[in-house]
Amino acid sequence: MLDTAGGCRNRHLSFSFKRDGTLIGPPRPTAIKVEGDAKAKKLFVDAATTALQNCLPLTFSAKLAQGIAGNVFTLQFASPK
Repeated sequence: MLDTAGGCRNRHLSFSFKRDGTLIGPPRPTAIKVEGDAKAKKLFVDAATTALQNCLPLTFSAKLAQGIAGNVFTLQFASPK
């Protein structure tokens, strides 16, 4: 479990979907703001990535799958102070 006493933490992940609802490659961190040492940063980054992976694969309708595949999405993961 992460200790949030050190302040607010957030990370932005960028990712793209295939038509089948899985990711095209691993999520890419685009911004990371985590107070603490390298271990704290790695723990938060790993937790955000795992949270995203646990939601996959998504189920898209055929029409949505055609339009969504390959587009880049960015999602912010944050924990309060």
